[in-house]
Amino acid sequence: METESDLINKIYVQLTVDTDRLVDACINGKIHISKDADTPSVIDRFYVLAIASNGALIKDKTHKVISLRANVGNYIQFHGVSEYNNMDNPILIYAVDKYSGNDVLGDFVSRKLILPALEPGKDVLPPIFADMDFWYLGAIAVHKGTGIFNIKFALYQRDRKQEDPILYGFFCWQLKIVVRGIVK
Repeated sequence: METESDLINKIYVQLTVDTDRLVDACINGKIHISKDADTPSVIDRFYVLAIASNGALIKDKTHKVISLRANVGNYIQFHGVSEYNNMDNPILIYAVDKYSGNDVLGDFVSRKLILPALEPGKDVLPPIFADMDFWYLGAIAVHKGTGIFNIKFALYQRDRKQEDPILYGFFCWQLKIVVRGIVK
């Protein structure tokens, strides 16, 4: 069984969700707010900015993401934040499920790492290093082919009357993943 460190390449995919725009669309009746994690409301690319390492994202002429390109053996990690870096309107990706197409990815695993991370110092520079939690959902690209995947996330909102954010709704964004054979 391969481990992450044995793999050819890792692909980090960060999704930044424009939660203000998404909430406005919900308020205006353009998007239904799902309260069921099993049936999240599908949103289009308009609400999500995706960034990936290694030039893995394929974009159209308007710079909207069309698909993610990977090779068999790549380890793909998804994580997400709101435009507020999850300070307000935090999001949490809770599942990546195949919607249609080929079974190109293995099972997704949730992982949390604690690593030293850079933080601003008293006067910003010099920085300090402190242990920080890093979390992602990851899977190995196991077969050649093309699949459409639902990247499901929960959106929370802060209520000034209580300490913890409250659930606003469940949403998903669809991404086509194209996996090629190993390129030498």
